[in-house]
Amino acid sequence: AAAFLFTGPDLADAKFFLLGYDMDAHKPTLSDGRRLREASASAIELTRKLEAERSFFSVDYGLLRRLKTRGFGRVILLTDALGPEPVNFEVREFGWHQDRVLYPASLSWNGTSTDIYWVASGGAEPISVSRIGPGGELLRPLPSQWTVRVEADGYALGIMEPGVWLLSWEGGSMPFKVTGSLPTVQASGSLSERIVKTLEAAGGAGTVTSRQSAGAPSFVIRDGGGRGRSGALSVIETENDSLVLSPRRSLGQVVAIGYERGADLALGPAALATGDTALAFWTARMSVAPGPFGGEARAANAAWKPIGEGYVLVSPADSSVSARAAIAPPPDEYWPPAAGGILDIGRVPRPRLVPAIVLAALYALKLGLSRRYRRRTGTADA
Repeated sequence: AAAFLFTGPDLADAKFFLLGYDMDAHKPTLSDGRRLREASASAIELTRKLEAERSFFSVDYGLLRRLKTRGFGRVILLTDALGPEPVNFEVREFGWHQDRVLYPASLSWNGTSTDIYWVASGGAEPISVSRIGPGGELLRPLPSQWTVRVEADGYALGIMEPGVWLLSWEGGSMPFKVTGSLPTVQASGSLSERIVKTLEAAGGAGTVTSRQSAGAPSFVIRDGGGRGRSGALSVIETENDSLVLSPRRSLGQVVAIGYERGADLALGPAALATGDTALAFWTARMSVAPGPFGGEARAANAAWKPIGEGYVLVSPADSSVSARAAIAPPPDEYWPPAAGGILDIGRVPRPRLVPAIVLAALYALKLGLSRRYRRRTGTADA
């Protein structure tokens, strides 16, 4: 893309903009890149400056609408692969290159370790695991602190200690966060207490616990109303369970369910008699579980440091607080976009001044003709 800027036809006088990402504001950006282009003598120099000064963590093609709003009639997007059909702009695709990558797909807690399943693409294989210290330094963990095993289409990485870690493969690495446990399950009400006790007895050690652990978030199962509350699931008993729970909430299993206004789950005789109903509580609990990315709010003296494919929130060198957050590009940065659909950035807005002047002239002409007609007929203005 950088070479095309210097050699592409009709681009000598074109204005250069960059789709990027603001790490401090955590939002995609559209910025002016003419200074970098003018200060670069070659495509190689421009590429180096872009990699050193700009973040392409995640981009938003929708921001191209701003260029149309500013009056740019012709917009050319330079990218590897777009996917949807461009409307009201042009695209120059340079071809998708599938790199080696490992990307976290799911996370679970088995009582002794956090298991993270990584999808492998391009033949990527894990070669090392490191802990990330307070200032972003890489620390070698003990063999007893982590495990790895081969799974279908990827690898399962077990981490025994909470913190921010780094998984490396040939050609790349990805930071990720481990909290150390899933949310504890709290009960509020007699029906909820029965459910939690049943889940504890059936799930085994470490699967579901009502004992609050230090630093662990909590998930509440509560009797009665309170539909859609964050970190909670409201339940109520019903005699009519003629409906079926959404497959998304039951992992594809058929679970009979009822409906009561104001409650998340209405459990009837069929739901209380099958073990598959527990899947509804498991998926709800996992929805509030901390994932491998994100973390605590940024402190005043902390900063985002690029490490591998992502960024890690680090503290000053004299701080004893470990890195607490990690973020990585979304998965669509590593897999080719699906074809189909359209991406319309709109047209250049029609100027409003010219129509306003024309309307004013027509009104003045109409007013003048009206007065002239009144004078000829002897009609006075009211």
